[in-house]
Amino acid sequence: MSFLFSKKSKGKTAKVQSDDKMKEKIKKEESKELKIDGGGENISKYIKDKIESNPNNYFQVKNIENEYKKLENEIRQLCLDKNGDDDDEDGSKFEDFLKNLKNISEIAIKISEKLKKDLYKEFQKNNKNTKNLKKDNKVDEGCINEFSSWCKNNLRDEKQFVDDFCQKDYEKKYSKEEFDLLKKLTKIYLDCELCNEYIEYRKCDEKCDFDNKEMFDLAEIRSSKKKVKFCVLPGLFYNGEFFQNGKMHVLAYPTKNK
Repeated sequence: MSFLFSKKSKGKTAKVQSDDKMKEKIKKEESKELKIDGGGENISKYIKDKIESNPNNYFQVKNIENEYKKLENEIRQLCLDKNGDDDDEDGSKFEDFLKNLKNISEIAIKISEKLKKDLYKEFQKNNKNTKNLKKDNKVDEGCINEFSSWCKNNLRDEKQFVDDFCQKDYEKKYSKEEFDLLKKLTKIYLDCELCNEYIEYRKCDEKCDFDNKEMFDLAEIRSSKKKVKFCVLPGLFYNGEFFQNGKMHVLAYPTKNK
């Protein structure tokens, strides 16, 4: 059952086979374990030959927030275009797209965590007294500024670094549109991982009440009472507040008022 549209069916049967293939693809993506391999063996080539030090140059929350705002606007426009597709009368294609975007986002987070750990190993080569990363993905608080600054100053080209890693394992698994989203989301999440402040990814449970203060409905259903079908993009949370445009992005559906 779809809660996205109320259009009556016109009896169209075209593209049923391609839609089934898309759903099968999504099921496979959702069912597979998110294992991130590689990435660390040639990481040194992305580090400058002569290590630079500038403690005032590091990954800052405000810059990440500005970059995420641009990407979020792009994703919102993409969803708006797909949600208005006349060939998607019951909204199933749009829902499948959001399920795939959810999977891409989860993979992007896993990749960013892997790249952060690889960078930290490289950082430790010249900083022997630093401790290992904590389980919650925070760097030891005694060196978080130093690590953030080291990465900001010494990564030759962060975008190329991310693109190369994604291309190695994922370019053939996605369409051009999907792969582009993977690269952009991975870079944003890596920036969050390397920031000198802790940025939290926050998700909500399925079938929870929709909260306009913390959530954005990508289907933009107009209803005073809604529930969440599933969370697509995590909210980016810092210092007690969500980023601008950084709410949890969800697919919601209307519920009848009792």
